[in-house]
Amino acid sequence: MGTETTKQPLVPMDRIALQGEARDRVQRWAAELNTQIKGLRLTKTDLVTYLILDHAETLSAEDVLKIRKSYFDEVRFATWLLKEVKEAQKRGESPSIEGLIGMEKPKRKPSKKPKLPQNEAGDGSSGGVL
Repeated sequence: MGTETTKQPLVPMDRIALQGEARDRVQRWAAELNTQIKGLRLTKTDLVTYLILDHAETLSAEDVLKIRKSYFDEVRFATWLLKEVKEAQKRGESPSIEGLIGMEKPKRKPSKKPKLPQNEAGDGSSGGVL
């Protein structure tokens, strides 16, 4: 009898190119782990998959802020904003920039409390004797 080979279904993969320091770190970490743990054959893909799955399922507000600081592109943002304004105008809307970027400021209701007069020194005290 010959050896039978069974074809395993191919799992679709996404390929991501790492550059510079990120690429160097992954290579160094994988080599370090393979050296330290005898019998381990950890690929760079295995390591990156582990690091991603070990992270929280959703990004924290701090993560989002750091990514924004590192990768935000003002020209790309302005191009996106112009496109959104044009599309809204085609629909007959008159968009506000604040509304489009989700930063609509709540309208303040006028305060019903009368402002207390300040004394001449401007320290907020009434200056009267109690």
